[in-house]
Amino acid sequence: MKFYTRFVFLTPPESRDPLIALLSELPFDAFAETEDGFITGIQGNNPGPQLFQTIDSLKAHLPFHYSVETLANQNWNEKWESSFDEILIGDFCQIRAPFHDINQAVEHQILIEPRMAFGTGHHETTRLMIGWMQEIEYDDKVILDHGSGTGILAILAAKMNAQTATAVECDEGAFENLKENIILNQTPEIECVLACDLTGFADNTFELIMVNITRNTILDQLDELVRVLQPKGKLITSGYLEKDRKIMEEKTGGLSLQCLGTKLENGWVSMLFRKP
Repeated sequence: MKFYTRFVFLTPPESRDPLIALLSELPFDAFAETEDGFITGIQGNNPGPQLFQTIDSLKAHLPFHYSVETLANQNWNEKWESSFDEILIGDFCQIRAPFHDINQAVEHQILIEPRMAFGTGHHETTRLMIGWMQEIEYDDKVILDHGSGTGILAILAAKMNAQTATAVECDEGAFENLKENIILNQTPEIECVLACDLTGFADNTFELIMVNITRNTILDQLDELVRVLQPKGKLITSGYLEKDRKIMEEKTGGLSLQCLGTKLENGWVSMLFRKP
C-alpha cells in the first residue's frame, strides 16, 4: 500500500501566505487552506529528518504549529475531493468538480478531478493568472503552460481557441492528474510534456507563456523562458509574494523584458511582461 504524509499547519491569518510561500520551496504536493491555517503533504511515510529541520527553522521567522499524520493515499484523496469547492471568476470561468452543477451563465467551464496536485484554482496565484487571461487575446496563439499542475491554465487557453497549447509538468503525480483533466474537458489538442525544464523546446517557439510556480524556479528558468518566447511574445508570471516583486523586476529588466502590468491579491503578485 502507498502512503501519504499529511502536515496540518496552524498559523495566524497574516502568516499563512508567507509561510506557504516558504514551504512551496520544499517537496510538498499542494496546499489546501483551512480556517486556522492550511493542510499539505508529501508522498511516502518517511519524509526524513532534514525536512523537519527545515520546517522547524522557519519558526524563527513566522509563528506556527504543525502536526503530522501518515495516511493511505486513497483516504487522503477522498478527504481532498470532499472538501473541493467550485470556483467562480465572475461570468468568465467556472472551475468545478464532477459533482458540482454547471453554471450556465459562465463563459468557460473547466472540469477538474480533484487530486493532490497544485493548481485547483483556489489559490490567489491561479486566480491572478486567470485574471490576465480574461484580458488577453488567445485566438490562434501558440501557448505554453509551464508548471501546469492540474492543467487549468492550458485547458482554459484551449477553450479560448489557442492554436496550440503545451502543458509542461515536472511532478509525475500531477502529470497523471493533468492528463486526466484534459480528457475530462475534451481538449485532446493539448500536448502534455513530463519535464522540469524547457531544454526540449526550440528558440522562439511560443507566442504566450504562462508560468505559475515558485519564485526561485521562475528566476532559475527565466533565461530559458525568454529563449523559447517569440519576439513581441508575452510572459505571465505568478507564484511569488509582493516582497519579491523588486527582484523579479531586476531579473526581467536585465533580460530586456518590458513589464506591462501587475496584479495583486492578498500579498501575492502576478506580472505580465513582453519580449522585445
